[in-house]
Amino acid sequence: MAATLLFVPVADVPDAWKYCAPFIQDALETTQGENDIVDVEQFCREGAWQLWALAGEQTVVGAAVTQVVKYPRKTMLELIYFGATLPREEWLAAMSNEGTLETWAKKRGCTHIMLHGRNGAERACKQHGYERWYVCMGKNLAA
Repeated sequence: MAATLLFVPVADVPDAWKYCAPFIQDALETTQGENDIVDVEQFCREGAWQLWALAGEQTVVGAAVTQVVKYPRKTMLELIYFGATLPREEWLAAMSNEGTLETWAKKRGCTHIMLHGRNGAERACKQHGYERWYVCMGKNLAA
Protein backbone atom coordinates (compact mmCIF):
# COMPACT_ATOMS: atom_id res chain seq x y z
CA MET A 1 0.00 0.00 0.00
CA ALA A 2 1.29 3.47 -0.89
CA ALA A 3 1.78 6.07 1.82
CA THR A 4 -0.70 8.93 2.10
CA LEU A 5 0.24 12.50 2.95
CA LEU A 6 -2.27 13.97 5.42
CA PHE A 7 -2.67 17.60 6.44
CA VAL A 8 -2.72 18.00 10.23
CA PRO A 9 -5.18 20.73 11.33
CA VAL A 10 -3.77 23.15 13.93
CA ALA A 11 -6.07 21.72 16.62
CA ASP A 12 -4.56 18.25 16.05
CA VAL A 13 -0.90 19.31 16.02
CA PRO A 14 -0.35 18.58 19.76
CA ASP A 15 -1.51 14.96 19.34
CA ALA A 16 0.22 14.35 16.00
CA TRP A 17 3.48 16.00 17.00
CA LYS A 18 4.86 12.99 18.90
CA TYR A 19 4.57 10.87 15.74
CA CYS A 20 5.92 13.52 13.36
CA ALA A 21 8.68 15.11 15.44
CA PRO A 22 11.34 12.40 14.90
CA PHE A 23 11.12 12.86 11.12
CA ILE A 24 11.32 16.64 11.41
CA GLN A 25 14.28 16.30 13.78
CA ASP A 26 16.08 14.18 11.17
CA ALA A 27 15.44 16.89 8.57
CA LEU A 28 16.75 19.56 10.94
CA GLU A 29 20.06 17.70 11.15
CA THR A 30 20.79 18.66 7.52
CA THR A 31 20.20 22.41 7.99
CA GLN A 32 22.34 25.30 9.15
CA GLY A 33 20.53 25.49 12.49
CA GLU A 34 18.07 28.24 11.58
CA ASN A 35 15.42 26.54 13.73
CA ASP A 36 15.31 23.78 16.28
CA ILE A 37 12.55 21.26 16.97
CA VAL A 38 10.95 23.54 19.61
CA ASP A 39 10.72 26.42 17.12
CA VAL A 40 9.14 24.21 14.46
CA GLU A 41 6.58 22.81 16.90
CA GLN A 42 5.64 26.30 18.06
CA PHE A 43 5.16 27.60 14.50
CA CYS A 44 2.96 24.57 13.68
CA ARG A 45 0.91 24.94 16.88
CA GLU A 46 0.36 28.63 16.10
CA GLY A 47 -0.69 27.87 12.51
CA ALA A 48 2.12 29.93 10.96
CA TRP A 49 3.47 26.69 9.47
CA GLN A 50 1.57 23.57 8.44
CA LEU A 51 2.30 20.05 9.67
CA TRP A 52 1.80 17.05 7.38
CA ALA A 53 1.96 13.38 8.37
CA LEU A 54 2.93 10.69 5.89
CA ALA A 55 0.82 7.70 6.88
CA GLY A 56 1.82 4.15 6.03
CA GLU A 57 -0.42 1.13 6.56
CA GLN A 58 -0.30 1.22 10.36
CA THR A 59 2.01 4.02 11.40
CA VAL A 60 3.43 7.41 10.50
CA VAL A 61 6.36 6.90 8.11
CA GLY A 62 7.25 10.54 7.53
CA ALA A 63 6.37 14.16 8.16
CA ALA A 64 6.63 17.51 6.45
CA VAL A 65 6.35 21.17 7.39
CA THR A 66 5.20 23.81 4.92
CA GLN A 67 4.60 27.54 4.90
CA VAL A 68 2.48 29.68 2.61
CA VAL A 69 4.68 32.59 1.47
CA LYS A 70 3.05 35.62 -0.14
CA TYR A 71 5.33 37.57 -2.44
CA PRO A 72 4.21 40.75 -4.21
CA ARG A 73 3.60 38.89 -7.50
CA LYS A 74 2.82 35.31 -6.48
CA THR A 75 2.02 33.04 -3.57
CA MET A 76 4.09 29.92 -3.01
CA LEU A 77 3.93 26.94 -0.74
CA GLU A 78 7.41 26.36 0.66
CA LEU A 79 8.25 22.86 1.75
CA ILE A 80 10.50 23.72 4.69
CA TYR A 81 11.28 20.30 6.20
CA PHE A 82 10.60 16.73 5.20
CA GLY A 83 11.77 13.44 6.57
CA ALA A 84 10.62 9.87 5.99
CA THR A 85 11.61 6.24 6.23
CA LEU A 86 10.44 5.76 2.63
CA PRO A 87 12.57 6.26 -0.48
CA ARG A 88 12.42 9.79 -1.89
CA GLU A 89 10.41 8.64 -4.92
CA GLU A 90 7.59 7.31 -2.73
CA TRP A 91 7.16 10.44 -0.64
CA LEU A 92 7.32 12.66 -3.71
CA ALA A 93 4.56 10.56 -5.24
CA ALA A 94 2.50 10.98 -2.05
CA MET A 95 2.96 14.78 -2.26
CA SER A 96 1.73 14.82 -5.84
CA ASN A 97 -1.33 12.58 -5.34
CA GLU A 98 -4.68 14.21 -5.97
CA GLY A 99 -6.14 15.76 -2.83
CA THR A 100 -2.84 16.22 -1.02
CA LEU A 101 -0.22 18.95 -0.79
CA GLU A 102 -0.55 20.29 -4.33
CA THR A 103 -4.34 20.50 -4.17
CA TRP A 104 -4.17 22.05 -0.68
CA ALA A 105 -1.74 24.69 -1.98
CA LYS A 106 -3.89 25.56 -5.00
CA LYS A 107 -6.95 26.04 -2.75
CA ARG A 108 -4.97 28.64 -0.80
CA GLY A 109 -3.97 30.62 -3.88
CA CYS A 110 -0.49 29.17 -4.31
CA THR A 111 0.80 29.11 -7.86
CA HIS A 112 4.07 27.29 -7.09
CA ILE A 113 5.67 24.92 -4.63
CA MET A 114 9.25 25.64 -3.62
CA LEU A 115 11.60 23.38 -1.73
CA HIS A 116 15.23 23.35 -0.77
CA GLY A 117 17.06 20.06 -0.83
CA ARG A 118 20.36 18.36 -1.14
CA ASN A 119 21.83 17.56 -4.57
CA GLY A 120 20.48 14.00 -4.61
CA ALA A 121 16.88 15.21 -4.43
CA GLU A 122 16.98 17.00 -7.76
CA ARG A 123 16.71 13.90 -9.97
CA ALA A 124 13.76 12.48 -8.03
CA CYS A 125 11.99 15.84 -7.92
CA LYS A 126 12.30 16.31 -11.69
CA GLN A 127 10.19 13.19 -12.21
CA HIS A 128 7.33 15.01 -10.45
CA GLY A 129 7.52 18.26 -12.40
CA TYR A 130 10.00 20.15 -10.22
CA GLU A 131 12.90 22.00 -11.80
CA ARG A 132 16.00 23.73 -10.49
CA TRP A 133 15.35 27.45 -10.16
CA TYR A 134 18.60 28.53 -8.56
CA VAL A 135 21.33 27.48 -6.17
CA CYS A 136 21.35 28.62 -2.56
CA MET A 137 24.74 29.33 -0.97
CA GLY A 138 25.64 30.69 2.43
CA LYS A 139 28.55 31.92 4.48
CA ASN A 140 28.95 31.76 8.25
CA LEU A 141 29.88 35.24 9.44
CA ALA A 142 30.34 34.11 13.03
CA ALA A 143 33.35 31.94 12.14
